[in-house]
Amino acid sequence: MPKILILDDEEIYRDELSKAAKEAGYERFMAGDGDSALEISRRERFDVVSTDLGHQGAKATEVWREARKQNPNVKVILYTSIKDPEEAKGADFYLCKRLEGSIDDYRWMLEDAKCRLPEKPE
Repeated sequence: MPKILILDDEEIYRDELSKAAKEAGYERFMAGDGDSALEISRRERFDVVSTDLGHQGAKATEVWREARKQNPNVKVILYTSIKDPEEAKGADFYLCKRLEGSIDDYRWMLEDAKCRLPEKPE
């Protein structure tokens, strides 16, 4: 089962993203701030990191860089209301939250990310 780290400081979004990830077949880990996400990403090997930009603690880019140390193939979904193309550099997917239908697009990104994961030997 692929693993996803979901970082968002707003619980309502964490819950919605977690629900979508569960439906897509991911084992989910959640963090409400960058420092917690950084700590989790040092302990676990993730296939996908889903992160907001506007949160306390470590920056989103630090979190996904740490995740890429564990797994260079990790896919990054940037799901944020902050529209800054510079911050999106390095992310595989970029989605602006609060747009109608964005959770449906997020579900598609989760499925697409799963399809891009390397085969794991059994």
